[in-house]
Amino acid sequence: MTKGQSPSIVYIGCSDSRVAADTLFGKGPGSIFMHRNVANTIPEDDLETATVIQYAIEGLGIRDIVVSGHTYCGGIDAVLQNYDGLGQPIKRWLSPVNDIYQENKSYIDGLSDPYLKNRALSQLNVLNVVRKINNMESVVNARNNSIPINVYALLYLVENGTFVDLEASS
Repeated sequence: MTKGQSPSIVYIGCSDSRVAADTLFGKGPGSIFMHRNVANTIPEDDLETATVIQYAIEGLGIRDIVVSGHTYCGGIDAVLQNYDGLGQPIKRWLSPVNDIYQENKSYIDGLSDPYLKNRALSQLNVLNVVRKINNMESVVNARNNSIPINVYALLYLVENGTFVDLEASS
């Protein structure tokens, strides 16, 4: 551990304490370069996530990026249940998720079960984050230089401890 790290993947996920990526993937310390935040989202001006991705690619030589949302996400529920009543800075942070919700409102609101609404918005959020990562300068530059960068979209099911592949990998 003192000689440095050699992670094989970057994990972009939620801060939720029920979702410990290293444990869920069966990996030990130093094997996953993790970046976690509320609702695993990426605002348009998110310098922190862009820096994490760039350092992972250029500094650590990582080629695989995993984006994972999860069921029963509190950040997703905040958007679904009370976005307009949220205070700052959480409202600003969750604005990309709210944008996705507004774009898909008729579909999501048409679901009768709150679990299904949360799951649907979580999945759409993951797909949006994958799109943003694929358009990041460090990812585009690596691919333009024939460095394969793989981005995977997953949803962690808290209820049974499994991952679902959203089949949007690139």
